[in-house]
Order: sequence, then C-alpha cells, then structure tokens
Amino acid sequence: KRQVQYLQRSNARYGLDDPMIRKLFATELIEVGRTQHAREILRSGLGASDPDVMFLMAKSYLSDGDQALAEEYIDAALEAGVSADAIEAQRAELSTALQIKELMNELQASPGDARRYHVLAGAHEFVGNFDAAISVYEDGLDKAVGGLSFQTQIARLLFKKGDTQRAIEVATGIVDSEEVSAESQLQAYAVLGMSWALQREMKKAERALEQATVEGSQLAPAFYELAKIKSSKGETSVAIQLLQSAIDIDSSSLRYYMALAALYKQSNNIEKVVAVYEDGIARNPGSLQLINNLALVHMGQGENEKALSLALEALELAPDNARVLNTLGRVHSRGQDHKQAIRYLEQAVDLQPCL
Repeated sequence: KRQVQYLQRSNARYGLDDPMIRKLFATELIEVGRTQHAREILRSGLGASDPDVMFLMAKSYLSDGDQALAEEYIDAALEAGVSADAIEAQRAELSTALQIKELMNELQASPGDARRYHVLAGAHEFVGNFDAAISVYEDGLDKAVGGLSFQTQIARLLFKKGDTQRAIEVATGIVDSEEVSAESQLQAYAVLGMSWALQREMKKAERALEQATVEGSQLAPAFYELAKIKSSKGETSVAIQLLQSAIDIDSSSLRYYMALAALYKQSNNIEKVVAVYEDGIARNPGSLQLINNLALVHMGQGENEKALSLALEALELAPDNARVLNTLGRVHSRGQDHKQAIRYLEQAVDLQPCL
C-alpha cells in the first residue's frame, strides 16, 4: 500500500509518461486488489501488443477470478514474447484458481478433516489471496480435529501479508498456551521474532528467534533472521553458525549462501567466500546469481580465467541479463580486451541504464 501511495504521488507530480513507471504502478495496484484501476492504467498510454501489458492484464483478471479472460491474456502474452517460465508460473496460478471451487466443495463434504483445510488454504495462499486463506483456517478452528494448530498458520499468514501487529497477537496467544504442540510453539516464536524485527523491536525479536532456533528446529527462515540480528551486533561467528544451519535445513534458498558469503567477505576470508558459492552452485546447479557472484570474486582476486569461464556460463544461462553482461564486460576489461568489454557493457546499459 505504501508503494501505491508513493506511485500516486509520483503520478500527481510527474505524470505517468514513463511506461516502466506505469507498469510498476499497475503491478502494485493489482497486489492491493485495485484491479480495475490497474487495467485503466495499462490501457491508457501503453501499447496493446506490449507483452508486459498482456501479462499484467492476465494477472489482474486472475486476481478477479475471471479465469476465461486470464487465459486469453496468458496465451497472448506467450505469443508476444513473455518468457515461458513466467507464463508457466501464471498458468500454475490459473490452474490453482480453477481448483479452488472444487476444493471448497470437498471441504464442505468433510468439515472435520483438517487436511482439507490445509489444502484449500494453501491454494488460496498460492494465488496470493492471504485473506481467503486466513478465513479458511479461522472457519476450521472449532470444526476440524486438531484445529488448534490452525492458529499457527493464521499467525504465519498475517505476517506474510504484512499485518505484523495481528501476527504478534495471535502468535503470543500460541506461545502462552499449554494446549498446542511443541512444533506449533516453535513456529509461533518464529513469527513473533520476524514480526518484532519488522517493527524494529530488535531485543524482543532476538529473544523470540532464539526460542525458535533451539536444537531440533527446522525453521530455516528463523535461523536466517536471527543471523542478521547477531551480525548487526558484531557477533559474526554466531551469525555464521546460524546461516550454516539455515543452509543445512534448506539448501535451495540462495539468500542464505549470499548472506554467509557476505559475512566471510567482511572478514576478508576469500577462501571461505569461494567455498560458500561453490557449495551453493553444487547444490543448486544453474543458480545464476551464485555463478555471477563467484565470477566477480575470482575477478577481484585477479583470477581472470576462472572469472571469464564462470561469466560465460552465466551468459549461457541468461543471455539478456544486464548484471551478467556487466560482469562479463568488467572481466574482459580486467583482461585488457577492451573491445569485448565495451561490447558487453553497452549491452548491459541498453538493458538496464541505471545499472
């Protein structure tokens, strides 16, 4: 909502002549449910054949629940050149939206089955309708066997939608209860800690996250958030241990590797930085961001052949990525191949002038 307000002020002051600002404005309007306004923005001053416009139109209709029109715009966006990955993600949302009615009918037939509440709420969450997901869990609190555990999911969803105050209220009720499971209490402490952190109540956040990361916890985001707090206090060794635990729990989250590498870089332990990135790439083959960052590390160490090999690997994965092109240009510049450096740097600037 704050982003929409900022863009509204920008519109009032400068207008929406910049197509990128117009698309950004429409995107944020869709996120807060103002889909009709978003479509008006998209239709005025933007080309009807613009792939991004078609993609956002599909997203707006999907948000409204109009699957037929969403499908039409998805097909048009694919024909116009939107990436297949983006289209598949949109189709997955559409497919889930189509299943929601069926899932609701199944839940009505078995209102005491906790699993059906989780499935329906998960479908709503997948398409970004957090309020509907919360309502499903609230409806099942007194109906389903094991419904007390739904409180944890409600707290998590409130945090995810940005309502940290209500998330704190619900999570506090869970940790104070003697009726919920130990796992639910851990999850509630995680929500409390991350919510307090967003409210800049760092002492409260730290205490809650320490409770969420006790031995046996599998809550990787809690380890990550606590690591950020410890790092800010200068407790680097503790932060490193916490981030390594987060990676061991969830090796697919690239931000954990990035944070761990950054800590080692602060202490100028480049050997460890390289090891972290190599570990991340080994566990996540084709991870563009890690490959590109490792290329920059080798470049900084004067290891140009390794840097060039990695930069070319990244280019093969994403030939139109401005950051990759920028890295390749810089590597060529270090290697005194100025002609190639200029070529790739110009391409990078064309794609992203503010890079």
